[in-house]
Order: sequence, then C-alpha cells, then structure tokens
Amino acid sequence: MIFNKFYNGEGFSKYDQSGFDDSANVDVHSNIGSAQCQLALVLESATPTEPCVRAIDPSGNVYFFSTSSGKTWKRTTGGSYSLVNTNANGAHLGAHYFNGYVYYATATKLGRFDLASTWTDTFQTFSKTAVYRPMEELNGLLLIGNDYLISSLDTADTWTDSSLDLPTNYDVSCLSSIGSDLLIGTSMGANVCQAKVFLWDTYSLSWTYEDDVYETIVNCFIKADNIVLAQCGTAGQLYMWNGAAMERFNKIRGLTTGQGDQLSTTFKGKPLFANSNKIYSIHRESDGLPYAISCEYTSTGTTIKSIIAQGSQLLVSHNAGVDKIDANYATATLDFPEVSGSVQQVVVDYDTLPASTSIGISTKIDGGDWTAQTTTTDAINKKVFFDGGLGTVNFFQARITLTPATSNTPVIKRVNYE
Repeated sequence: MIFNKFYNGEGFSKYDQSGFDDSANVDVHSNIGSAQCQLALVLESATPTEPCVRAIDPSGNVYFFSTSSGKTWKRTTGGSYSLVNTNANGAHLGAHYFNGYVYYATATKLGRFDLASTWTDTFQTFSKTAVYRPMEELNGLLLIGNDYLISSLDTADTWTDSSLDLPTNYDVSCLSSIGSDLLIGTSMGANVCQAKVFLWDTYSLSWTYEDDVYETIVNCFIKADNIVLAQCGTAGQLYMWNGAAMERFNKIRGLTTGQGDQLSTTFKGKPLFANSNKIYSIHRESDGLPYAISCEYTSTGTTIKSIIAQGSQLLVSHNAGVDKIDANYATATLDFPEVSGSVQQVVVDYDTLPASTSIGISTKIDGGDWTAQTTTTDAINKKVFFDGGLGTVNFFQARITLTPATSNTPVIKRVNYE
C-alpha cells in the first residue's frame, strides 16, 4: 500500500485509504505531493489573560475584546499590547471595523472607538438581549445579529435596530457576505436539531431563501475560494452554500464543536477554522485538486476563542493569552489509514532530511497502542524504514512523526506499507 497524495488531507474515516486518519502541525500545500512540518504557534502575550473576540483596523492594529469582562487590549503592528478600555457594560460578544470606527458589542449595548482616544461604550442600545453578536460589513452597512433581528448601521450613522425580522424562535449565531447578499446562520437552542440558514439582500423586507440544517446551531461561516462553508452542530460537520441551500461538504472528525463566529479567517489564501486547541485549513492549491482538511497549527492554549490574519502573521486568542506564528517549525504527526493484512515493514521516502531533524515511525497492531519503532536511515536512497518483528498482524496502522530542528524540516514524498 502506497500513500503519496498528501494533498487529499484527512479522510472520512481511518478506513478511507485516500487520506490521513489524523494530522497535527502538517503542511501539505507548500510543495504539492509532499508533506512537511508547519511553523509553530508560540505564546506572544499572556497580557490578555481572558479569551477574546477581535477586530483589526486599516493600520493593522488588532483589538482584543474580552468575552469574560469589559476589558479591551490593543496590539500594535509591532506586537506590543496595552489595556486601552474597560467597558462597564460587561463581556463582549462581537467586534468589527466599519467606516472609521472599531465597533464592539455586549449583550445589550453597541460601543465604538474612533481609533484616536474616544471610547463610546453606549453608542447604541439593542432592543433584544442576545448571547451572540456576529457582525459583517456589506453594501455600505454594518450588520449585527440581535437575537432574531438583524440590526444595521450605515455610513451616515443611521441606526436601525430591526432591519430584518426572522422568525422569533431563531437566534442569529453567525453572518457572512456572499457576493452582495448576506448569509445568516441561526440556532433554535442547544436541544433542538433544526437550525436554519437565511439569504438576504440587505434591503428587502424579507429574506430570499431559507434552508433547514438539521444540527443544533450554525457555528461559523468559512470563506473559501468563491464558496462559503458553514461548520454546524457539535460533531465537526461542514456544509456548503450552493446558492439556494446548504449541502453536506465534509467533516472534521473528532471534534466536539462550540459556537464561535470568529473562529475562522483567511491566512495567505488559506481558509482556516479553529476548534479546541487546533487550527485546520480547508484548502486546495488549484481547481484540479480536492479541498483538503488538515490540522496546520496547534495552540499553546486549550481553548481557542478567535483567530485573525494580520499581514503575514496569524494571531490566536485563547484561554491563556495570544499566540503568533514562530520562525521555527512544530513537530508534525500524520496517522495513516488502517489496512488489513500482515504488514511487516514501513518505508518513508523523503526529499530532504536536514541535520538534527528526524522521521519517526510508530505502529498500531490490531487496534492496540501506538508503539515507536527503531528506524534505519538509508541516506543514499533517501529512505527511513523499519523492517520486521511485528509477528501476527490482522489490522495495521502507521504514524509518521516529523521532528524539525528550529527552522529546518524534513520533507517526505511517500509512505509504503509492505
């Protein structure tokens, strides 16, 4: 059995021979047909000791708004952090830059900052008390989820608390532009498996399309290559908007997902989605390749609250601070599919194996524990392998570990079960 189509990403199950069973800190896109370590996330600042939603201004400054208190920190483009505001209205639920201001929302109030010195925490009052305050800019409007309403603010500062009324049993959980229309994700509650997505042109009295999604919530929209995906429910399900309805797209296995409309961003052309302490890319390098799901980054925290691209940097807010991308690589692991039969050897063909880096091989026999094997490196033929000694094998899996050395990473081309 030969595995070399790394650009397929993770498969649908451990029995799917076309992709990985699992991955961590792996880059399958920089050199198509190979896999290597991805750059590591490192803790940049422990100053925002609370998980935050975020907004970025045109200068590249990022504002982190605490979701457990009224505190706000500013990160400059140079990477320095400072506490810049404490909102007496409490924890923040959303934030967005629009028309010269950074706007931020709590359960009852909309505030704004003029990018100079004035913080107006009670700029507007919402008519509804909400648990989600997603925001999106579209058609000259800042659009905000307000329970079952969509509120709006235009460039002349005209505030409309109810620009669109949805059925009252739905709460707006996330928003995304798609062309000149707005996609609205909703929830009916944690125990009702019938969320809904609405499409609205932002000016008509009612929405254009609606579609049921038989999950508890539409957690997050993910913009990818002229399509919009939605992560829905609590089991990693991904859906795609086809122009009139949501249809199943793929699944990120092993996730127990929670709501967070700021858990996605586009970084260097790649759509990213965060869950728990992992960040997945859902990406293809060209139209002729499949969309690949792979875990590219692992946070230093345990629970990511928001992610945002800032130029060539990725910033990750979590329960213990803010991460950034380091100049050095992280250790990558790739679990390959389970196969039936008496496999006795695993051979890894590599392209580069710089000094002080390594390629490790672990095996799992008949569903048991992972066991690290002693490997041999054939530098002439560019192979790392282990040979024999496994005894009777009915079902077999291999895990390949790529260990970098600071800014150098192994690059592998092929894995053979023999």
